[in-house]
Amino acid sequence: MVSLKLEAPSFNRNGIVILMNDDGFRISQSTNTQDLSSVVMIVYDDEVFKHSELILQQPEGSSSHYNHFIVLANLLKQEQERKRNKIWNFLLYLWALLYYIPQASLLCVSKANPVLQYSALGSRLHGFLESLNWCMESLKSERKVSLKVGNYLLATVVDICAGILVLHFLDYLGVTSPLSNYLLKIAKDVVHTLQQLLQWLSGSPAGLKLNGPFNLMMGQFFMYHIKLWWIFLSVAQPVLEFLFTIFLIFGRLGVTFQAAILSDLLALVSFHIYCIYVYAARVYYLQLSGLRALWRLFLGRKHNPLRERVDSCEYSLDQLFVGTLAFTILLFLLPTTLMYYVVFTTMRLILLCLSGILTQACFVFHALPLFATIHWIFRSKRVCRSVYVTAKTCNKDSPVVLYVTPVADTWWNTVNCCLPDTVLCPPRVQFGQLVHKLLWAVDKLFTFSHVNIDHRTSRVIQSAEDEEHCKGMD
Repeated sequence: MVSLKLEAPSFNRNGIVILMNDDGFRISQSTNTQDLSSVVMIVYDDEVFKHSELILQQPEGSSSHYNHFIVLANLLKQEQERKRNKIWNFLLYLWALLYYIPQASLLCVSKANPVLQYSALGSRLHGFLESLNWCMESLKSERKVSLKVGNYLLATVVDICAGILVLHFLDYLGVTSPLSNYLLKIAKDVVHTLQQLLQWLSGSPAGLKLNGPFNLMMGQFFMYHIKLWWIFLSVAQPVLEFLFTIFLIFGRLGVTFQAAILSDLLALVSFHIYCIYVYAARVYYLQLSGLRALWRLFLGRKHNPLRERVDSCEYSLDQLFVGTLAFTILLFLLPTTLMYYVVFTTMRLILLCLSGILTQACFVFHALPLFATIHWIFRSKRVCRSVYVTAKTCNKDSPVVLYVTPVADTWWNTVNCCLPDTVLCPPRVQFGQLVHKLLWAVDKLFTFSHVNIDHRTSRVIQSAEDEEHCKGMD
């Protein structure tokens, strides 16, 4: 039996004595104390407030009475931290070397990040080192394995084990020749397929009546780029073999690195498809812009770039005649351009879907909530986020007893609260903007490095139009 004495704030030694045992408790008071009905007792499990990490997170829209339990949890955790510091001070000396290795590696990779960001493997390496550095910082500051750190460590172990299983599966299949040979074989099949597709498009595909000379010119232009890309892959085969050796080294770090390598290889094999898509989209966009401007000419209107509006304008007969000829030419050439744009945009979307699937796979393995899920299944004290208070009184003269019961949140809310800080959700696809960009051939969504060039070019063209308009007004 344990005796706990709560004394009143007076100089005499009068107070309330609580005798506790396994079955319950009994309260006794001295003759000079107040009535027990004015006493409020709170019965709680201090281990829950010491070990729970989510109970400190006050939910949005909650009332202010939750703050009392948050203050209580903070006080109990401060006492727990004093006991834990004695053990962690000794462990910090043992892993001081491991703490500075990821920091130095992250510093080196961050300097090359402007180049590595265009590679899925480079971005994954930078994210891996950043997450590892965050894990070390969290262990050093919190001096314990928190739910977020535990999720990251367990997800990393699963990632590495899955990567090793994939490599053993490839060995079981008998993949012994260099991967560059497989890549060149796949690239060769893609080149032959595209050549057959362009030959079919250069004729009368599906019985469509297209502009023959313009169709032949675009087919030969795209065929030249395909052959040029195949020659580059054939000449660069020794360099590719060296790069694949480096890729295999990183592939042992986990299945997420293997997915990043596969994404880079997919971009490498389909780079000529991307180039053809950009050319077709640019020609289609210029034709649509020209047709829209010439349509305003027929209506007697003109775009005012200074005020960003369409104003009325008078045109001469020569301008109307030249505009009619240009409009007719662009209108009859549009179906040929539209055919190439639709075909290669479809191929580009398929490649983007494959790349998005690989990105989602990397995110799933990186944010795998195994550690928090195990604690949630076994109703661990660490995942208790709220409390359930029950009031009990025996009679009018007895004190009010509040029983505090910890309650765990739903699995989804618990997982969201326990995601590592370095895990970023992939951006969602805005289908409305996607359809608009596809209809008007706005290629900002699908381009990589040439976006900045397009922005600079558009500013130069815009300034030139402004100067012409100002001269016309003068």
